Amino acid sequence: MAAGAQQGVQAAIAQLQETNSALVDQRLASLDLFYRGLLAQLDSVLSASTDPKIIRMKTSERDRHRHEHRRRRAELERRRDADIVSTRIAMGVVEVRDAV
Repeated sequence: MAAGAQQGVQAAIAQLQETNSALVDQRLASLDLFYRGLLAQLDSVLSASTDPKIIRMKTSERDRHRHEHRRRRAELERRRDADIVSTRIAMGVVEVRDAV
């Protein structure tokens, strides 16, 4: 019985990890597409700008978005390795009595 239960748990973990990996891949693709468009728009504005203040502001904004993209991507990658953990922490009987 224990071996069968262990195999069931392992199968459930494998299924969870496969599903979770696919979801993470979808979210990463969506995130990359969003930031690719955002950065392309900023690059377009930068290439058309001649005012040094606008160039400095848009360059800073582009750098901030690049950093944010890397941070959010790393956060999603950390979520890729999901696991099911079931550990008994206590065992007993709870008895509720009328306190009045």
